[in-house]
Amino acid sequence: MTIKAAFFDVDGTLFSHTSNSVPESTKCAFDEMHKNGIKIFTATGRHILELRRMPVKDLKFDGYVTLNGQIGLDKDQKIIFDNPIDEHDTKILAQAFADKKITVNMVEEDKIFINFINDDVKITLKRILSPLPDIGTYNGKKIYQCMTYGDGTLARQLIAKLPNCKLTQWNPLGFDIIPKDGSKMVGIEKMMKHFDLKEDEIIVFGDGDNDLEMLKHAGTSVAMGNGIEEVKKTADYVTDDIDKDGIYNALKHFNVI
Repeated sequence: MTIKAAFFDVDGTLFSHTSNSVPESTKCAFDEMHKNGIKIFTATGRHILELRRMPVKDLKFDGYVTLNGQIGLDKDQKIIFDNPIDEHDTKILAQAFADKKITVNMVEEDKIFINFINDDVKITLKRILSPLPDIGTYNGKKIYQCMTYGDGTLARQLIAKLPNCKLTQWNPLGFDIIPKDGSKMVGIEKMMKHFDLKEDEIIVFGDGDNDLEMLKHAGTSVAMGNGIEEVKKTADYVTDDIDKDGIYNALKHFNVI
């Protein structure tokens, strides 16, 4: 089956934390994909607010799977689908946010805010070149994702109280709390349905723990050379490091460009 669409993780896949940029070869690959009629999407844990201030903002996408699949946007960044956290679990998260015994970074449709900032937050966000979130107040809106920071002890204690959520790790000190029925792959499936794409018509690229599910289930999956070992074992193909033209070389390998 001919590949008609590509889904890309952002950090460590499209965006290099070594050069703080999108590799030039990746930009060339995007131009060639567009010329070949290949649709291009993100598949990221990031919020669209974050993508708008990163170098990936200059890349042309046909859609965005954001927040580990919890919000899908079209090319004009209008919502196609969403999957907020269950109301019962949201109340527990709101209480944890108010109690301030654990850092709780809440993510709404158009806002990201945190209950307090400690060294774990500063270290983690510095690693991914993200500014510190505003310290805010929760006012009852839909929550799509929560981030928490630390060695995972408090995060696991909190997730044990959330029957409808699961925990994914994206950094040694960074964790996401998302709906149990949500993931990047679930978001990709919804995007595929919207664009009338079949599983064997897509290729996905990733490097981290929260990419594992989509790498297991997509038609063709590619692990970045800089990815974690489990990702490399899971993917159909392991390409070069992001800074050694990994995306361009893989797309050439699969005759997408």
